[in-house]
Amino acid sequence: MTDDPMDLSSLPTHDVDDATAERMRRRAQATLARQRDLADRPALAAFSRFYSARLEPALVITASVLYLSWAVSRTLQVFH
Repeated sequence: MTDDPMDLSSLPTHDVDDATAERMRRRAQATLARQRDLADRPALAAFSRFYSARLEPALVITASVLYLSWAVSRTLQVFH
């Protein structure tokens, strides 16, 4: 056991079945292919970062607030 916090060899290992390993491999390859595509097109990479960091959270918050306001107004209508 070493004191290096980045020493991954000290972590426990677990065997996975072939189907799980294949699914993980395909997901990793898809992620790497997407990153290669984004690296080839800087404008798409910038939009992807903007969408993930700003636009998508704003859309989720807006939808949540609209649903919550609808639910509260319907609840108040029931009790009046």
